[in-house]
Amino acid sequence: WDNCEPGIAEAVRAGMEKMAAAGASFEEVSIPEFYELRDLLGKSGSFVAGECWALWGETVEAAPELVFKPVYDRMRAGVTMSSADSEMIRLRTAEMTVRVRARMAEFDGLVHPTMCIAPPSIAELEKGEEFYVESNLKSLRNTTPGNFFELCGLTLPCGVDGQGLPVGLLLTGLPRTEGKILRLGQASEDALAA
Repeated sequence: WDNCEPGIAEAVRAGMEKMAAAGASFEEVSIPEFYELRDLLGKSGSFVAGECWALWGETVEAAPELVFKPVYDRMRAGVTMSSADSEMIRLRTAEMTVRVRARMAEFDGLVHPTMCIAPPSIAELEKGEEFYVESNLKSLRNTTPGNFFELCGLTLPCGVDGQGLPVGLLLTGLPRTEGKILRLGQASEDALAA
């Protein structure tokens, strides 16, 4: 919810109001592990870069000019990641996962914006690597915890932002609760369409 571009949080909250009118109930909760994960990955990098390089490094090195430079640089960071750093990230993530799942256990799921920014135009992304990297990190910010904590999720359209672009409302659930999230999604979609 933090630092969303104009209209995004408002569209999700408006969607939640429609869902509440249809019978859903909400409770505001804090999941500090989402911020803890962001800090950990910001300081240490992501072991995903190491995994990515291990899987695709030879292929990418054979024709690096075919890979968008910021993506190449991000993948290449995996070369310098030590196994100790990678293991530390895995262990810390595993500890956080236990806490996140315990926090979520009393709820059917979490509701939050899918992205905190509107998709930038391709022209904007091609202007410079710094803007691309910043936009990429922001666009992944709200979905990254689900990936690292092995949660399931479903995005539903819930309105438009300040630029008139579609906004997604993300329903996030515990592992192996896809059926429940899909049922909640169907009920939510009906409410959001009203």
